[in-house]
Amino acid sequence: MALPGGRDTIKDMTDHTRLQYHPNGYPELGLVPRTFTARYRKDANLKTLRRRLEKWEIERGSPFFQARNLEKINPKLAFELVNVYVAMRERYPQIRPDFIDFASKDIGQDAMAEAFSYNDTLPTVRSIMSNYETIDVLDGEEILEIAKEENVDGKTLRKLRGEVRTVDEETVRDPSTSGAIFFGDSFRNAHAYRKLLKFWDMRNQRAEERGHAPRVVWAAVSPASFTMIHEFGHLVEAELMGRGYKPVERVYRRLSEALLGTENPSERQWRYHLVNYPTYDFTKIKGRFRGGPERRRETKRSLHHTIREKLGTYATTYRDELFAESFAQAHTAERAGFRNELRPFLASLRAEGIGAKRLPNRQS
Repeated sequence: MALPGGRDTIKDMTDHTRLQYHPNGYPELGLVPRTFTARYRKDANLKTLRRRLEKWEIERGSPFFQARNLEKINPKLAFELVNVYVAMRERYPQIRPDFIDFASKDIGQDAMAEAFSYNDTLPTVRSIMSNYETIDVLDGEEILEIAKEENVDGKTLRKLRGEVRTVDEETVRDPSTSGAIFFGDSFRNAHAYRKLLKFWDMRNQRAEERGHAPRVVWAAVSPASFTMIHEFGHLVEAELMGRGYKPVERVYRRLSEALLGTENPSERQWRYHLVNYPTYDFTKIKGRFRGGPERRRETKRSLHHTIREKLGTYATTYRDELFAESFAQAHTAERAGFRNELRPFLASLRAEGIGAKRLPNRQS
């Protein structure tokens, strides 16, 4: 479903039910790499593309990066996602994924994709390993041995034992990185992808017939690329939360201005400052004035209509999804006007040290 005001929409994505691939990225949105060349050809070799992407990441300080299962998806989609991913990495060089699994069997059957933040799940491992420059991938037992050599206290060691199980279960390679992104089966082949498009369209049509907002607002990129940027946005927020409460509050203040129309709201204004919007239980930093269960329900009820009209109903589920949907729409919204409205939100991330102040020079 397109947003109102269609004159400034990007024309080639308006037929949302037609399966489209954009193997060379989205130049009109700036979602093309400057320091990496990935031009699609019919005879393209995806194993070569994977090795080149891994080499690019290694050169930028991620010695263990993997582009898992890239060769198992449609070649055109593989090139599209690599182009979009590198463009995002150039915009946000602080966000260094450990790996991306482009066709994972390890996420829920109904999940399109998910992001796994190490800042949230491996804080003790990251703290202990921060003093070391590893030359090889370490398993959980090796990390425990290092901790014992450091004579960490019993409480820290107990926390660490829980985290190293995660290291082994999730095949973590470099805990100093931002985390990992997993894609499920929804984009693996044309049949699954087309089925997803029809499902999204059917769900949006039913919502429109009932006078409701869409579940997900269509963007000027494909659902696969939008999903990539959405999950990348989760890692961006995790990086932001790693910097403390005040940076989180300042960024959500700007997002509140963009989405709610409030001017410089105070965090005490729980209906006007989105930092207080309900979060997942595991979210590291929550709003100081979110209140108890009753107030959180009232916050959702009072803001639901405003948020869903701009971002769709999925964004209203939790603050975490609100952030990721806002981040993705800020880069890919069909209406240039909406992208402009969200620019201060992206600028606030750069002000907190997340995001490049200048993009790198184009590779000759």
